Amino acid sequence: MRVWCLGKSSFAVVAAGVAAVLALGFGAAAKRSAKYIGSADCAVCHEDTHPAIVKAHAKTPHHAAMADAAKTPGAIVAKFDANSPIKKADIKYVLGTGQVYQNYLDAKLKVLPAKWLVKEKKWVRAEAVDGATQCVGCHTTNFDPSSKTWTELGVGCEACHGPGGAHADSQEAKDIVNLKNLDPKKLDMVCGQCHSQGTDLSGKYAFSPDFVPGGDLDKYLKLKDSPEGAQNSQYNTFLTSKHESGGMKCTSCHDTHGDKARDKHQLRAPVNELCLGCHKMQLGAAKAITDLKSHAPTAAADATCASCHMHGGSHAFKKGSEQ
Repeated sequence: MRVWCLGKSSFAVVAAGVAAVLALGFGAAAKRSAKYIGSADCAVCHEDTHPAIVKAHAKTPHHAAMADAAKTPGAIVAKFDANSPIKKADIKYVLGTGQVYQNYLDAKLKVLPAKWLVKEKKWVRAEAVDGATQCVGCHTTNFDPSSKTWTELGVGCEACHGPGGAHADSQEAKDIVNLKNLDPKKLDMVCGQCHSQGTDLSGKYAFSPDFVPGGDLDKYLKLKDSPEGAQNSQYNTFLTSKHESGGMKCTSCHDTHGDKARDKHQLRAPVNELCLGCHKMQLGAAKAITDLKSHAPTAAADATCASCHMHGGSHAFKKGSEQ
């Protein structure tokens, strides 16, 4: 475990830096002034204090959201032959773990014009967009699109908790963003910075280069009107739900660190258990839906609450008749 030792002069510099960031508020200026250290440095202490979290997060899709193909054996799940639409040799970076599909980038962060569908085991065309403006901001931690640099590949600790340099130096809880201390809307914005469809205020980036966890995402991201089931629109649709206005949070259902996750969506419990348990508390035993079979007798044997109320993965949670 690393021991952080500061002399009086060093501590004064750190304190001044923290004060400057707090005075600037959140956004571009704060990000430029803050020190990002990477998840490996976070783990130096937290593998002792929170070993289950450190171990579990390393296995989540967030951790592997983007990988260097040459440095990560097995990262590419696609199959190649003479008829493949792209060349394996042209792949520098891999987007996604390959649970559903994978996209690939070249060394200049351009999206190569085909993606691999994992279940179907086939290639389909992909739009050859600029990954630096459309993708990489949500697949790395502390991405700077102007210099095309990042602190680390994947969604690391600081993507959600903010820059960790001041916290590592001071060892003070006040110098890091603890999501448990955020109000529900600010907490959901941390997830919404990436699990949404929209652009930064300039319209150039499909993410906000300036948003810092704990800040007001509305000041940095313009959301699009996303159709039901649109890719990566969870936050857009959740904002239209009574669940959101009622104070429910993303973390009410999802385990962000993955140490208690039950499936690929990092749910805290099976979906029916989550839905029925909460609704029983809200409605009371007399009105509550106690089981799916009596509530929807014609539903398929493998149906869940999400089958009707989360059409296409929508987080609007509409009634079945409204789909």
